[in-house]
Amino acid sequence: MFYRYQAKYMLAVLLLVAFLLTLIWQLVNAVHANYQKHCQLILFEQQINLYTSQILNMTEIQEKNQNLINLYNALGQSIAALNIQLQVAQKYWFINPEQAHESLTDASQLSASLMYEVRQIVKEMSVEQVIGENSKCYASQAEIYLLSSKY
Repeated sequence: MFYRYQAKYMLAVLLLVAFLLTLIWQLVNAVHANYQKHCQLILFEQQINLYTSQILNMTEIQEKNQNLINLYNALGQSIAALNIQLQVAQKYWFINPEQAHESLTDASQLSASLMYEVRQIVKEMSVEQVIGENSKCYASQAEIYLLSSKY
């Protein structure tokens, strides 16, 4: 009779152990699935960050291209005005020397103004380029810091 009770308890303990092992197995599977989803989310976040930075870079390039187009238009108009002044001076050279001299003076002032504008634009563009490179460097350093602090 003692063995009969012992067998019942052994069977109950075995069933309990089997139940607990099943629960542990399900828990391990759930933790593993969560870990995989977490890793996927990290990858998606990195891809989103990459795409965002690419979009920002493309937007910046488009803005620079638009600024360059505006610059070329302005330079073209200034050069056309300079050419007109020189043509006027050339026509009046023998007819009206005073008018030719005045036109040459205007052309000289226009060319000096044009050269100053070009120098300022080149200077601004080089400063923007240095600032852009520095901000990209700081952004990459911040990203490295954030990624290292997560883990």
